[in-house]
Amino acid sequence: MTGRGATPAGGPAHDGDGLGRADLPAELPGALARGDLRLHYQPVVGFAGSAVVGFEALVRWEHPRLGLLGPDRILAAARVAGLVAQLDAWVVGEACRAAAGWAAEVRGVAPPAVAVNASLRHLDGRFVAAVDRAIDGLGLDPGLLCVDVHERDLADASAHDVAVLGELVARGVRCSVDDFGVHLSTAEALAGLPVHAVKLDRTLVARLGEGRDDEAYARSIVRDAHARGLTVTAEGIETPRQLSEVRSLGCDHGQGFYFARPQPAEVVRALVHHPFRWRERHPAA
Repeated sequence: MTGRGATPAGGPAHDGDGLGRADLPAELPGALARGDLRLHYQPVVGFAGSAVVGFEALVRWEHPRLGLLGPDRILAAARVAGLVAQLDAWVVGEACRAAAGWAAEVRGVAPPAVAVNASLRHLDGRFVAAVDRAIDGLGLDPGLLCVDVHERDLADASAHDVAVLGELVARGVRCSVDDFGVHLSTAEALAGLPVHAVKLDRTLVARLGEGRDDEAYARSIVRDAHARGLTVTAEGIETPRQLSEVRSLGCDHGQGFYFARPQPAEVVRALVHHPFRWRERHPAA
């Protein structure tokens, strides 16, 4: 549950010299027990009002020798160690705790949601139970939790996978498809899936403005998603041009370095309490 492509969005997270020699699967249980893992949060900005509408939670590991490690290595170690379910439960719990804290503090505005990344292959009863424990234990509005599943998993999605998504949605949890567009999928691929949103992949966003084919493809995704009642978030926005492009497509939300890098909960907390004035910082956009 760490998020494909999350490491580039996480700035300093890295593999480090000598990582291939580190026995990360053997070290991960101790890291979980000691609290060496942490979540960083990247804001998702709503284009309609320029407010922060949510955060994506991205896992990091404060390794004693290798420094701050990113999601890909953490998930790989969890798979080898057989700790994916435990990692998922920890991420869900921490993310929901942050969301509950934000919801208790904000006044006069809708509290921001928090999104966690998951693989359809790893969604099962244990995952649903982790969500139930976190939401019930904190008294959190389930609509403030979003589970992002990856587009690459859609082709192999089983009836069981879809049923688990349906269980989450029945509880009030929101679900979205992450990294959408990287495999030339269309919104038709979402037919029958109980999801609320799609996220345009950063590689597609980066190509916007470079060719009409990419723009037409992205525009068709946004149009078809909206026709299905889904919201669309553009990921990986790094420049004013990219911001202009995705807004012209009709995307609802944006995320990327242009707005902010992922940061610890105590840092992004200020964004919950104060207006996010990205337009003032970039008036030419």
